[in-house]
Amino acid sequence: MSTQTLVNETERMQLSLDALDYVPVGVFVIRADLVVLFWNSRLEEWTGIARETIVGDKIVKHFPHLQDTKYMARLEMIFQGGPPAIFSSQFHTYIIPSHLPDGQARIQHSTVMAMPAIEGEGFYALFSLQDVTDMARRVQDYRAMRDHALSEANERKRAEEALRQRNQGLALLNQLGRELTATLDIKQLSERLLRAVTEIIDAQDASVWMWESDQKQRLVCQTILYAQTDPAVKLSLLPGQGVAGWVAQTGQSVIVPYAPRDPRFFSGIDEQLGFSTVSLLAVPLLGRGQVRGVLEVANKLRGIFDENDLVLAETLAASAAIAFENASLVETLRQQTAELQARNEELDAFAHTVAHDFKTPLGYMVSYAEVLEDSPELLPETESQRYLRTIAQSGRKAGNIIDELLLLTAVRQVEDVKASTLDMAGIVAEACARLQDLIRESQAELVLPQAWPVAVGQETWVEEVWLNYISNAVKYGGQPPRIELGATPLPDPPPLAGEDGVGAVRFWVRDNGPGLTPQEQAHLFAPFTRLDKMHVKGHGLGLSIVRRIVERLGGEVGVESQVGQGSAFWFTLPDPNP
Repeated sequence: MSTQTLVNETERMQLSLDALDYVPVGVFVIRADLVVLFWNSRLEEWTGIARETIVGDKIVKHFPHLQDTKYMARLEMIFQGGPPAIFSSQFHTYIIPSHLPDGQARIQHSTVMAMPAIEGEGFYALFSLQDVTDMARRVQDYRAMRDHALSEANERKRAEEALRQRNQGLALLNQLGRELTATLDIKQLSERLLRAVTEIIDAQDASVWMWESDQKQRLVCQTILYAQTDPAVKLSLLPGQGVAGWVAQTGQSVIVPYAPRDPRFFSGIDEQLGFSTVSLLAVPLLGRGQVRGVLEVANKLRGIFDENDLVLAETLAASAAIAFENASLVETLRQQTAELQARNEELDAFAHTVAHDFKTPLGYMVSYAEVLEDSPELLPETESQRYLRTIAQSGRKAGNIIDELLLLTAVRQVEDVKASTLDMAGIVAEACARLQDLIRESQAELVLPQAWPVAVGQETWVEEVWLNYISNAVKYGGQPPRIELGATPLPDPPPLAGEDGVGAVRFWVRDNGPGLTPQEQAHLFAPFTRLDKMHVKGHGLGLSIVRRIVERLGGEVGVESQVGQGSAFWFTLPDPNP
């Protein structure tokens, strides 16, 4: 492989994994020939090796231990697209600098997984390294507490039983740590964690709560063990609400001996579940240097929650946090890969659409202009004027195509959508005014409602939605077209605990056209799709623009149609007053 090819490959890798540059996990990527393609900032921090020094170089020149036969055998499976491999070892002399203040070796969990190659076929090996020294020290502290209990002769019997239970718990902890690290599905992780924590701590129920977004506006229950829970019930808490909300906000672990008397307890969750909480233990799930969620355990079956239970729960939470981070990392990579693939496909379709839709108007413009240039004296004045009108119409059509392509791109690029209450009557009137020539030529009849319900959105974007829907209804409608516009407030969905309901309004355009088959309906809103079997003027960008606009505004699009009975195209927008 040439030097320039390697440079291109590493640059594309850096762009693809840019989001992973500053995560609190060491991440690097190597090819099958062991050449390093990516080296993130955390590894620069840990190793003192700059990205410029190691990227493009073979990893074994810096870390010879990777040439070990066992390592290479497992890596060979990764390069063939095999399942993730887990390494757990001390990298004191290889990764962590020896001049650390505590002078102790650091224990790391390393996950290696296959990643589709950017250039050609095959796979790369993606390493993620997580420092779990603190978790190991917690286990050591716990063992010291156990040894101390054994030394108390007057409590020997209780200590022996405690030792048996704790040994069983440690074995389960070790097994669970391996299972969690090897699992990349967040739901499976949560369910395995809850079964383990209730078994180890001997509790009735447990649940995992996670912040819904980085803004931390709502804590959502991801998984709950309670057998009678209705899957349709959505549980959530506001910041600071309930014991779990308090832990998520403060980052502190807590034991609540009698929950109903604790001011932090929120009884609304019990009411939704039909559950009775007596005691609680809750610990934070830490990731990326901050609280990402909460592990909550309810109702100790024998005795009360104690410090030993708290240490076990914190150890489980630390192991689970590593697994959640790994799963999140893989999911991020999958999403980025899918997004890159979708964008590439869209670019191909975009180029095809531009070439196809520009060909006809440009062909008219060139042909008629050449006739006018070569022999204007042979054409009657009326014919010359017709040629000029066709050239002007073709130019306007080409301009409209350019405007819609620019709008399609702009909707994708805008990050912060400024939504406000809409004057829907005025917006529809403006869209109709822009289509007045088309409406007049087709002798279309428009039926409008006397009043519109209130909705929120972006005015110019919503006008484009109406423009596309109405123009399609005119073009694809009956002879003459009869087009009815209207709106229907939708029933409010049941609110989540701790938040108000969010309503929506469905707006629609109904025509008297021939209707659409189910196959045609399935492809209507795909990017750059057009109904070629219907021989009408126009181009295939409109419904793609509609979908992208409405989804950015928090709504949905759709169509209801039967062959021979016309079609009703609809879109929804949020209702500011549900």
